[in-house]
Amino acid sequence: MKGKSNAEKAYAQIMEMIATQRLQAGQQIVETTIAQQLHMSRTPVREAIRRLQEDGLVETVMHRGAFIKTATTGDLVMSCELAEGLEGMVAFLLAEKCRQGQDLSKELARSRVHVDAMTAFLQDKKFKDWVLQDYAFHMGLAELTGNSFLAQAYKRMRQQLNHVLWFINPTLVDKDQSNREHCQMLDAIAAGQVEEARRSAERHHRRVRDIIKDLQ
Repeated sequence: MKGKSNAEKAYAQIMEMIATQRLQAGQQIVETTIAQQLHMSRTPVREAIRRLQEDGLVETVMHRGAFIKTATTGDLVMSCELAEGLEGMVAFLLAEKCRQGQDLSKELARSRVHVDAMTAFLQDKKFKDWVLQDYAFHMGLAELTGNSFLAQAYKRMRQQLNHVLWFINPTLVDKDQSNREHCQMLDAIAAGQVEEARRSAERHHRRVRDIIKDLQ
């Protein structure tokens, strides 16, 4: 199997910079600087930036360059609406697998490890680590469905939404409630309760959507 190209590596590393706020909304992406940081030429960095623009995370301003896109409140509400639908389907599909007798106990146990980590980070007030674990939890469930189209759609949506989560989670989101909802979702999935799993997942994202609406 061939290794990743430099463009793929650049894309992944710039994505990590965005996710960890080393690159923030509104900040310019300077090709030469990023290339030096990643120890590669400007060509793969330019290709990575083009992909990020297609993902809706970067915007190019004529005669000025590429910038991390600043989403409007309306954009974020629409992303949350999409997340609500995608997450509901993820939970439904996984609960259906369990209802039909498929053993997902090991996989769901790994998901609970993420919830435990979130609880620990919450107690230590490590909010950025909490957000990263939250992403790993939800992305892991999406991939567990085996539906690559669904997982990719969720990943792209979450990438667009992630930068606002850094802002609202530490101050406005009840993270204890979020962790309880994570456990409720896993319990419903494991029990094969397809509709309850769907509703639990949708409620989880609806709460964030309502918070963002209140910021308008």
